[in-house]
Amino acid sequence: IMSLKGFEDITSDVSEDEIAISKWVADCLLKRPAGKKNAATGKKICSAVLKELGVKLTDIRMRKIIQYIRAYNLVPRLCSTQTGYFIAGNDQEWENWKISMRQRIRQQQYTLACTEYFGDGNNEKL
Repeated sequence: IMSLKGFEDITSDVSEDEIAISKWVADCLLKRPAGKKNAATGKKICSAVLKELGVKLTDIRMRKIIQYIRAYNLVPRLCSTQTGYFIAGNDQEWENWKISMRQRIRQQQYTLACTEYFGDGNNEKL
């Protein structure tokens, strides 16, 4: 899982310590009841990591840990919404999360296309 160009200092790959934290967070999420109504906020996850492991995580590093958890499928069907992170309680929650993810990716692709288009000197709207 690579870091982002221009943001290397905050999006660097997960460290060995963060891998251990990822496994701990995954175990905690797996112990929670499934379903959106049982979501854990990023703030709550960061607080638990600080309390239980003595490690202060930034929001960015917490999201990197969640990315690691998803990339290695440590928590199958891990979803997120504005309410927090949760295991899909049913197929509809899982499908809704995948739709949302695709929509966010498309928005980023559109923004990139616009900036490349206008950055190349075009003034007409795409």
